Amino acid sequence: MKVLTFNLRNYTDDHWKERLHYIAKILCDIDPDVAAFQEVRGINDDPCCQNMAQQVRALCPGYLSLVTVPAMCYAGQGVWEGLSIMSKWTVADWLYEQLTWTKSNGNTDWNRRVMVWAKFLADGGALWISNNHFAVPDDPTQQMQNVTEVLEALGGIVDGPALLVGDLNALPQSDVWNAIDEDGWTDLWDELRPGEDGGTYPTEATPQHGVLEERIDYLWANPAFMSLAHDVSIRRVFMKKDSSTDLFASDHVGVLMEFGF
Repeated sequence: MKVLTFNLRNYTDDHWKERLHYIAKILCDIDPDVAAFQEVRGINDDPCCQNMAQQVRALCPGYLSLVTVPAMCYAGQGVWEGLSIMSKWTVADWLYEQLTWTKSNGNTDWNRRVMVWAKFLADGGALWISNNHFAVPDDPTQQMQNVTEVLEALGGIVDGPALLVGDLNALPQSDVWNAIDEDGWTDLWDELRPGEDGGTYPTEATPQHGVLEERIDYLWANPAFMSLAHDVSIRRVFMKKDSSTDLFASDHVGVLMEFGF
């Protein structure tokens, strides 16, 4: 079984159509059972216009389920941004919660944040997956509020193996990282590839085969997952430019895990 987390980088760079086909090609190649996307955008009040996740799904056959939750609308731009989870597995249940946003006390992150989690009926049993995109690192108070609310929510609903994934905008050993670690979750990259470069951002400021500066995209597992899963592995994807367009798929790389139950 395979789970991918990937920040799509919305479509503010004017190259979405080219990036879309490159992303779809690689998704079809790596064939994840679940893909958790961040920075998914869509157009307000236009049922004829597919959002970014819907466009990816249309080019990748076999995905039965797509859960998308907007986090905010951009005033005057006619667009919204949020999170999506695309899956080949049946969704038994899903929930979302708008995270608290404080527009005072020096808050520098003007983006609203939301968490979405889904319970899937996977081949080996039920699996919870929480998709997240936390506040930017120059707003540590808002970041910690994000992670505290997510961990409290998951603690109240998760009753089995679970993954906490996404763009957390936080480096290893940061306060956010420590909070998740202290709550009993396992950073799978740190666990399975200790000491190895796991940078995921930013691709466009990095030579094509160079080292990415920041590891801010994660796959975390709870104790129930760690006790049941076997043959777990993890790697990065979307590292190279698309040779036909000379564009990166995103300013992030994806992180892919494989495992059995």
